[in-house]
Amino acid sequence: MNLTPFRDAAKLAIQLARERTPRVEECLLSSAQGRVLAEDVVASEMLPGFRSAALDGFALSSTGAGLLSPSGTQLLVMGRILAGQTDFRDCSNREPHAHRIMTGAPVPRCSCAVVGKEDVSEDGGSIVLQRDVPSGFAVRPIGSDVQHGTRLARCGDRIIAGHFLAFASLGVSSVKVAARPRVAFAATGAELHPADTRTLPFGSIRDSSTPFLLAALRARGIVPIDTKTLPDERPAIDQWLEDCKDVDVVLTTGGVSVGDADHLRASLESTGATIHLHGVAMRPGKPLLIATLPPAKGGAVVFALPGNPYASAAAAAFFVNPCLDALQGARSQSLCAATLRGHVRTPANLTCLWRARASVSGDGRLEATVHPARESYRVSAFLETNAWAMLEGCEAGISDGTNISVLLDDSIDGPNR
Repeated sequence: MNLTPFRDAAKLAIQLARERTPRVEECLLSSAQGRVLAEDVVASEMLPGFRSAALDGFALSSTGAGLLSPSGTQLLVMGRILAGQTDFRDCSNREPHAHRIMTGAPVPRCSCAVVGKEDVSEDGGSIVLQRDVPSGFAVRPIGSDVQHGTRLARCGDRIIAGHFLAFASLGVSSVKVAARPRVAFAATGAELHPADTRTLPFGSIRDSSTPFLLAALRARGIVPIDTKTLPDERPAIDQWLEDCKDVDVVLTTGGVSVGDADHLRASLESTGATIHLHGVAMRPGKPLLIATLPPAKGGAVVFALPGNPYASAAAAAFFVNPCLDALQGARSQSLCAATLRGHVRTPANLTCLWRARASVSGDGRLEATVHPARESYRVSAFLETNAWAMLEGCEAGISDGTNISVLLDDSIDGPNR
């Protein structure tokens, strides 16, 4: 098995995605969480769209004292303005006066500032200022938050909760997004049984990779259009691949090494698929295969992942997820620099992708400790870690204090431990 360098293989996964023509669709804002923008979103109006009060108090008209309403000024209160109210009296031609006003309410054209209730004394229908109030104080100017034409989000941004604040405030009710990739998934292996199997036949295992990978897909808003568990038999695998039409990605686990029951490569070749690589200089996940189905069958990108759960999870994190992001024009999660804690033995000439516990040191640096459970069948390491450590293997191993790269999970807090 000729091994492709890890970084070359990772670049290939993204390149194959970018060769496919992206699909675009309109999406209501209410359903846009997690979607990837297919175009920039630009403000078509000002925010705020009118001058508004920044606090509860009194809107002050000009007192004739220049840019300042001095302490001791007495003003007649002409009325009250609530948030959302539009029928207030704008007394532009009157002597200096005030309006009682609430936070967010529109400030009359005749008013130049707002003073807080705590900074006035009330005397019948009048107020007396207890402090100097400069012009413009506590008034939110038109466009002070967002100007017309401001780019709110870029093409390729993944929509998160924060976007909803600006989009909804500016009347963006729908957005153009990249269509979610269409994925067909199959786990292969006669030894696999569903997770809810109570009593396993001797020599069998519960399928853990399928729930893990499907959860990872759901985290990106992707629900596979086909999910199967296939036996290690050529006819069944051949037929399933033949049925994989109108999809963007074909994802499989198992059957990709060099055993007597490993049929994935032969089945792919029988469909006319192009095998781009079979074997990557990495641990775990060395048998990874990347291919594309023939154009007549849709040209889907194929990731045939190793069957062991640790290995399939590593391949998904560093190959499948970046490909799915690239298919939508999204920017993939970046690697972070971290300081390795503890000496780690590594095989020479392999990129090691091992689970690690990342944390922030007292001086603000990111540190990572590699979990001792590193064999490809181990799943316990995922319970106590929150990141992938990427180590370039060498015979001497990696020393404590070495700068390494880590790929953080969704939260640096990691598991509840």
